[in-house]
Amino acid sequence: MGKTVKTAAPLSPASPATRLKGVGEARAAALQKLGIRTVGDLLRHFPRAYENRGDIKTLAEGTDGVCAAFLLTVQTTPRIARPRRGMTLTTMRASDASGTAEIVFFNQEYVAGQLHAGQLYRFWGRLQYKRGRYQLSTPAFDAVLPDIVLPDLVPRYPVCENLSQKVLHNTIMDALAAVQADLADPLPEEIRLSEHFPTLATALKEIHDPTGKAALQAALRRMMYEELFCMAIGIARSKRENTELRLPVYRKT
Repeated sequence: MGKTVKTAAPLSPASPATRLKGVGEARAAALQKLGIRTVGDLLRHFPRAYENRGDIKTLAEGTDGVCAAFLLTVQTTPRIARPRRGMTLTTMRASDASGTAEIVFFNQEYVAGQLHAGQLYRFWGRLQYKRGRYQLSTPAFDAVLPDIVLPDLVPRYPVCENLSQKVLHNTIMDALAAVQADLADPLPEEIRLSEHFPTLATALKEIHDPTGKAALQAALRRMMYEELFCMAIGIARSKRENTELRLPVYRKT
C-alpha cells in the first residue's frame, strides 16, 4: 500500500499570516504589533496615504522642505564616509537639466551597490536648499528602465519597528495573490452591479497597487459602501434577535 500524502489546505483569509512565504517568527511578531494575524488582516490593512510619485518635478520646480518626485541621473559613484562610530554617510551627486542635487543616505551603506553613475532614477524625498545647493536626504528611489513601468501612486502604510514599507507591501501583495481567486464578496451581486462597484478582489488590488486615480477612488467608494452595508446588516440582525427574545411564550392551560 502506498503512503497517503497530506497536502496543505489552500490559503484563505482566515489562514494565519505565517503560512505566507517569508513570514517567519520575527516578521509575524512585527505584524502582530499592527494587529495583523491572518491573511485577511493583511488584505484589510489599508494605506494611510498615497505618494503621487507620477507628478515629476525638476529640481528648480521643487519647493524647499516639500516632498516631491524627481527624475535625476546619478553623476558620481557613491562614496561612503564614517564621520563617527555607528554612523555611515553614503553620498553622490545627481542632476537634471535644471540643476544638481547632493543625495545623502544615513546608515544605509547598501545603497552604494544599488545606485550607479550614469543611470537615471526616480527619486522621492524632501528637497532642501542649503547654502546654494539642492539636497535630498535618504530618498526612496527606483531605476528608470525601458521595460518597467513605475507606479504613479505609491501606498504608505502604518508600520512599526522592524517592518519596512516595502516588506509590508510585498507581503500584502503575496497574500492577495494567494487568495484573490476565491475571495467571498460580502456585497450581493445585484447591489454591486447596480452601484457599478468593482469586485472585492479588484478593489483590494487597486487599494494596494493602484493603476490610476479613478480606479482607486472607485475601489475606496466600494469599500466604504461595504462597511456601511455590513454594519446595517449587523444592526438589523441584532434587532431581530432582540425581538425574538422578547416574544411572550404562551402555554396551554
